[in-house]
Amino acid sequence: MQIEIERACSRLILLYAQAIDEGNVELAVGCYTEDAARRIGNRSAHGREQIQDTLDAAMRNRVSCHVISNIVIDVLSETRAVGTSYLTLWRAPGKIVLGRPLMRRAPSGISRQQDEFVLTSAGWKFAARNSDQIFSAFTEGQLPPSGSLV
Repeated sequence: MQIEIERACSRLILLYAQAIDEGNVELAVGCYTEDAARRIGNRSAHGREQIQDTLDAAMRNRVSCHVISNIVIDVLSETRAVGTSYLTLWRAPGKIVLGRPLMRRAPSGISRQQDEFVLTSAGWKFAARNSDQIFSAFTEGQLPPSGSLV
């Protein structure tokens, strides 16, 4: 059972990143419980509606690639787990045009994600997701774009 739970939670992390990169807000929001909490740095959203509003604003006119690594899931029970992963975010304004890659010299940032998972009737979901930036492409005093680590 532990391996199945670890796999399901790891898959949720990866599915969420893929949904964001593909601009699928509905799928991304569906990765959360109805009453989930989401924190990115000092910005918080509570419940799917606020999380959706945050994602809608952050995903306008941008291309992103979320590279997820170092996933560690700890199973607490048959219905609860916690996990940590790292996100290397590549992000640029614009749209994808095949054959014309966007140019970036460095990722926008690297952050540590700390997740709480719960088993629902619809499968494993995020009950809470917290992101803290470790490295930033922005200089001190320069603010990153709103929702830059979504």
